[in-house]
Amino acid sequence: MRAVVRALVPPELRMLMLGSFAFSMAMGGMQSNFAVLTLKRFQYGPDDNAVLKYLAGLNMSIRRQTFVALVTERFRTLDNMAAFTKSVNMTINATNLDNAATILKEGVEDNRAFYHIFRESLKKVGRG
Repeated sequence: MRAVVRALVPPELRMLMLGSFAFSMAMGGMQSNFAVLTLKRFQYGPDDNAVLKYLAGLNMSIRRQTFVALVTERFRTLDNMAAFTKSVNMTINATNLDNAATILKEGVEDNRAFYHIFRESLKKVGRG
């Protein structure tokens, strides 16, 4: 066990392991809404982000059940066009992380309201 702890001392490896664990946990919990927050790590930006690429390729029936927030230095907070092009629900600029809880809460509530009628319609026809 101590060998594992010593192996995780380098910050780069620690962040990689944490990211891998978080990604695995998130993908395992796809039945409910969750937020995936991604920051620029290891010199990769939003264009090279494996999590975003994976989420963009998800089947829409699964994707509609998820809530994804992209935390970045590249886009402004609540940039709808950037969110659309990156296949996420919202963007949060890293300078606004102090307000992330409030921003995310409002975003998740807006997302639930947006899809409410759609989900109710699916239930009525036996597909939800």
